[in-house]
Amino acid sequence: MMWIHGGGFTNGNGNSIIFDPEFIVNEEVVFVSINYRLGVLESFSLPLKGFLSLDGTDVSSNNGLRDQLAALKWIKQNIAQFGGDPETVTVSGQSAGGASVHYLLMSPLSQGLFQRAISESGSAFNPWAYMKTPKERALRLASYLGYSGSNGSQEIADYLRTVDASELANNQAQGPSDEEKSGGMNYPFVPTAETSVSSSGEVFLPDEPINLMRTGQFLRVPVIMGSGSNEAKMSAQCECPSF
Repeated sequence: MMWIHGGGFTNGNGNSIIFDPEFIVNEEVVFVSINYRLGVLESFSLPLKGFLSLDGTDVSSNNGLRDQLAALKWIKQNIAQFGGDPETVTVSGQSAGGASVHYLLMSPLSQGLFQRAISESGSAFNPWAYMKTPKERALRLASYLGYSGSNGSQEIADYLRTVDASELANNQAQGPSDEEKSGGMNYPFVPTAETSVSSSGEVFLPDEPINLMRTGQFLRVPVIMGSGSNEAKMSAQCECPSF
């Protein structure tokens, strides 16, 4: 079982104490927890590679989801060395991790990498889990940080590369519009449809999630999907034990 952590595609990690896998591994399951790139950044040394998306540039879309795909490929190639079966892989996740599972189900690049899926309290249909206007978000962030050039994708990307990575991370909430922020839970840079081929020559998400589902462009594997009545309660308790 591969586990994808939540955190709004902005924070979290695969080693969080709130997701103790002890009860799973005691049931003869090989448990694999992963990390993936988040928010606007890839890392402090190589920015602009998380979920920032600017078509027509080398800023690829959905790199956090591509990390999850890379983990599935690693599992398929290596899990037998740990006692696992590469032909009975279950991909699972909660919140943004659950939405990630939904995205993996719709990606043509996932074919043959897992045989079952569990999406807990997250879907690609959630408004907070999908960006309809990624370039506009990037432009708003750049403008907030001092950019005054054109709205050309490459110019925006070039400017953002001049900004300190910590400043990008600390201000990425400026990406969504006021209207988007007023619509409820919102995260700054999340998955989006890919309208151009990435530098790898592969397209992870060729269309909007609703269109892919309506036209049957998803993997035919057994799926469990559900919602959590106390979403984020465990995170709240970590911050405030008396909650």
